[in-house]
Amino acid sequence: MSKTVKERPIATKSGTVRDAVPLIPAKYQHLTAVAVLFFSLVIFFNQIIFNGKTYLGADTIASHSWDTILKEASSNSVFPLWNPYIFCGFPGYASLTFAGTRFYDISSMILEYARTVLNYLFLAPPEGWVLGYYLIFAVGMYFFIFGKVQQKIASLIGALGATFSMYIISWVPAGHNTKIAVMAFFPIIFLLMEKLREKFDWKFALILVFVLHFSFLPAHIQMIFYTYLALGVYFLFFLLRTVFKKEDWKSILRTGVVFAVATVLAFSMDADKYLSVWQYNPYSMRGSNPIVQAPGGEKTVEGGLAYDYATAWSFGVGEVVTFFVPSWYGFGSTTYQGALTNNQPIQQNFYFGPEPFTESPQYMGVVILVFAIIGFVRYRKNPFVQYLGVMCLFSLIVSFGKEFPLLYDPMFKYFPMFNKFRGPSMILTLVQILVPILAAYGIASFVGNRSQSIPPATEKRWKFVLAGLGVLFALGIFVPGFYKAIYSEFITVQMVARKFGSNQQVVGLLYEFFNDKVATDFLFAFAFLLIAFGAVYRYLHQRLSLNLLAVVLVGVTVADLWRIDVQPMDPRPQTEQKDIFTAPDYVRYLKQDTTLFRVLLFENGQPPYDNKL
Repeated sequence: MSKTVKERPIATKSGTVRDAVPLIPAKYQHLTAVAVLFFSLVIFFNQIIFNGKTYLGADTIASHSWDTILKEASSNSVFPLWNPYIFCGFPGYASLTFAGTRFYDISSMILEYARTVLNYLFLAPPEGWVLGYYLIFAVGMYFFIFGKVQQKIASLIGALGATFSMYIISWVPAGHNTKIAVMAFFPIIFLLMEKLREKFDWKFALILVFVLHFSFLPAHIQMIFYTYLALGVYFLFFLLRTVFKKEDWKSILRTGVVFAVATVLAFSMDADKYLSVWQYNPYSMRGSNPIVQAPGGEKTVEGGLAYDYATAWSFGVGEVVTFFVPSWYGFGSTTYQGALTNNQPIQQNFYFGPEPFTESPQYMGVVILVFAIIGFVRYRKNPFVQYLGVMCLFSLIVSFGKEFPLLYDPMFKYFPMFNKFRGPSMILTLVQILVPILAAYGIASFVGNRSQSIPPATEKRWKFVLAGLGVLFALGIFVPGFYKAIYSEFITVQMVARKFGSNQQVVGLLYEFFNDKVATDFLFAFAFLLIAFGAVYRYLHQRLSLNLLAVVLVGVTVADLWRIDVQPMDPRPQTEQKDIFTAPDYVRYLKQDTTLFRVLLFENGQPPYDNKL
């Protein structure tokens, strides 16, 4: 069993020990944390909740392309299986493109009703049901973390960190809604695993079956794969540890058996869908090699994707810097206002790193990341913390893909199902979830260890850290070119030119834009760290109450993440989405022809990559 971090009483200057008077009565603190998580989502997404806006990501528009098919099937009381409009017809249900309502699946219908309630809780915007999944994820993270650290403030900050982690929150504007629909249940599954590992209970085992079933329903197979990969490493780690430590291995083995049985039952509840996919798989690009080999001599694995296609979105080793400085490679989709746009704000993707493109960096918050490092160091002997460290490192190395194929290539060749997935960087979803858990351990190590006096050596380290952060922050204020000079040592104008062309004036202006953003990132990073650790320092010296510390740490964490999160959002009026699906004149003309015919649309000599027709 893993060691938990306990809340401890606070020592006063007089030497007597008493509990601090909480801002919120203890019996309402969990409810208050849930309310904070809910209202944080409401405030962040206020534009789509209150102002009638929506997101027009390519995948969002693509998903609405199937509305006609689904409405036609519903009006004819037919469960939609076939898509007649693309490739002269192809499986729709078996390709996971769309699905009808499965009335015989009672548990999924219950989830559907719950999702509807959550949708109305967010005042029913187009993305309201997606925000419902984010709320499930946030609340699940809070209670899972609390089960590990037994500290409410740390649990709330960890849940906020995971929910607003850049890569996870960016699924909303990108239209990657099935990703959060799967990962919403990730912390709940782990919470149940920990409960079952401590003591077998039929109630938890039964709940696990339904939670796994709910994670199967959205059918984002790659996210499901990562969930099971994390759980597989979890079981393997704890089983090997018990064997080497000569501890009782029966509990972890029993939990693994229970999980396997729960998986079989959950899969059976979705078998019609996944067996259809399995049957179609040999005829898809993920199940067989191409008839005509692509130029360039791509490496392929029989029954999987071409290697170059699968690894196109490999996370660059240098991109690890974006964990701390999000604009290091141009950021992604952000607003530019300057000489190139006649001083008008325009949303543009400025990423110039090794991936083909990306909407946003893999930013988890510098405050969260530093607390996570502290949490790992301080609790490195805790078995679950060790697992978190192993899983984060493993996921990071796999995410490098072709950029550093130490783990990726063997998995691509030999690991079951792995060669059917593209985008190695997508596995960083696990890092974005697990790092905030480590951060909660780091925060709890301070909150739970307030004592009457600080040892002189510790006091000296604190003063050194705070002085260092103060100097680094002051450099950003009073020596503006300091961080720009550092950036210029690593990122050159030529690197920017390779992405944005050879026009020296344009490239020069863009380079200056990126340089300014990086300098701003440094400035804010040291400001947030100085505030966070300054607050902890004052708390440890009993000059700041626990209530005020909680407000400061929550505020700094949210400000750190939201400053970056808002940049790629770009909500648009809902009327723009309706305009996209307004039938053009040539379609209305073609509909006058009642005979059978097919159409092919060309734009600039090529068929466009969309589902407009």
